[in-house]
Amino acid sequence: MKKALVIVLLVMMALSGTAFAGDNPVTLDSSSVEDGAADVPVDASITLMFTNNVVNKKIADNNISCITLSGGGQDVALDFEMADDQIEPDKKRDIIVSPAEPLAEGTKYTLTISKELTGKNGIPLGEDIAITFTTEGAAAAGFAFWWIIVIAAVVVGAGVALILLKKKSASKA
Repeated sequence: MKKALVIVLLVMMALSGTAFAGDNPVTLDSSSVEDGAADVPVDASITLMFTNNVVNKKIADNNISCITLSGGGQDVALDFEMADDQIEPDKKRDIIVSPAEPLAEGTKYTLTISKELTGKNGIPLGEDIAITFTTEGAAAAGFAFWWIIVIAAVVVGAGVALILLKKKSASKA
């Protein structure tokens, strides 16, 4: 009887997902793009590898909402790829994040993972994680306001020259 009770408890724990994850909070194990990376391709996908199952259907939508990317003063639309943990259990700890459109060249971006990201065992990450990186290439040149000063100086100089020429030709007549 005691042996049967132990077997039933082990089966229940395995089915609930707590037999292997236990009470361990989910943590970021690694990322395909490291914090501080430079020359990251503008169309790079970032694979985030966690210590616990983060793709289970019960938590997948929440976890997608916990990952954001911003750079150049704007939030970036993202696409997510998550395996079905029942079909591909070896990928249950991975979330692949891709920008919906290529990123800007030479721009600093921050991928933020909210502390609310949760493992299948229900225990959240507990602290926000930020991965900052810079894309390859040169930054797009913005409009430089110093050009306004140069153009204004040329226009004023031309105006002064015309006035002086008119005065000089009027005094000769």
